[in-house]
Amino acid sequence: MAKFDRAARELPAEIAEVLTPEEREEWVAWRQKQDAIHLHSVAQYELDTLAESLRLARIGLTNSFASTSTKNAVRIRQEVRALLRVVTEQGLMPQPVRGRPEKEDDNENEWLSNFATPGTPEYESY
Repeated sequence: MAKFDRAARELPAEIAEVLTPEEREEWVAWRQKQDAIHLHSVAQYELDTLAESLRLARIGLTNSFASTSTKNAVRIRQEVRALLRVVTEQGLMPQPVRGRPEKEDDNENEWLSNFATPGTPEYESY
């Protein structure tokens, strides 16, 4: 029986000495399972709040409330690009609409009220 920090990334040396190889493997499996559970909850929270965090970061940089280094800016760009790639691959990002919207020509030309209809005396008076 031993006590140690549950959040420890590795077993303390004095505990690792006492445990058998099977017990150490069991601890490694337990640690991986705990890490996966933690990552699942943290990842969901971060994804749910990311848009607001990015908005606040943008406002902070724009208004000089916050600053960052070039190295950090490069990391931000890399992670944003990677996230956009994953979002696109999973089909969550709609494709951008390119070009002008198409006009439906089902109806005849509609004239504004201040224009006369072609073929009428009013039209001929122009």
